[in-house]
Amino acid sequence: MGGGVSKRVVPTFTVSIVFNNDPVTIIDVAETATLSEARKEVEKAAEEFKELPQHGKFYFLFKGLKCTLHKESTRTVRDAAGPDSLLIIVVADQTKVVPAEETRPAELLDTAEEALDIADEVTGGILGASMEETQKVESDGTITTEATASIPSMTSPSIFMLVSSN
Repeated sequence: MGGGVSKRVVPTFTVSIVFNNDPVTIIDVAETATLSEARKEVEKAAEEFKELPQHGKFYFLFKGLKCTLHKESTRTVRDAAGPDSLLIIVVADQTKVVPAEETRPAELLDTAEEALDIADEVTGGILGASMEETQKVESDGTITTEATASIPSMTSPSIFMLVSSN
């Protein structure tokens, strides 16, 4: 009894390979697999799926940025794929894949203006500044206007003095 050789079971998980916003195929890798190990699997899949970049001319996205080839051996597939198990690859001249409908300048401008409006409402102004203006009549009859802007800071308060004379 028990004279056989036991084989160590390595847990694996399935990852979808996404290129140009389209899931192309899946690969199975060990829980501890690095991106360099996944690269070998993607290159094998590229032999069958011509829509994948050929001859290893791609990068993996790691936290939204291209991962260099020499860092692939230290980055895990699990970390790059995230909770959705989607491993995104891009060709060398791409930084990220953005659907065409999200790149229209008018929509980007509307989104930016909306974000600024929300920030303005929440903070009471873009800088959250409060202005206080004081006018003084000097002995020679000139009127001096002094404005003080107080801009809250996370570390220390800042006060700016603006002085003008009429």
